[in-house]
Amino acid sequence: MASICLTQVPLLYVIVANAAMTVDNMRGFSMIFASQAGALQTERRKTEDLLTEMLPRSVAKQLRAGRAVQAEEFEVSMSVTKTY
Repeated sequence: MASICLTQVPLLYVIVANAAMTVDNMRGFSMIFASQAGALQTERRKTEDLLTEMLPRSVAKQLRAGRAVQAEEFEVSMSVTKTY
């Protein structure tokens, strides 16, 4: 059986206290990371939506795949409303 000298008790207390603080810090960082990952996912979705609204589907698909996009001709329809 191992014996602990009384002079080692404060050191043991410091080690345990630091371990507890480290675990608490890790929990906090984990919560921050999860929150930021969710925000990043939301922004990624917004970017994808904007890309598909602005460009033809085939062009957006090529860009998402990281490929160069060849110039093509696309028919565009738009309406203009004049208000006074």
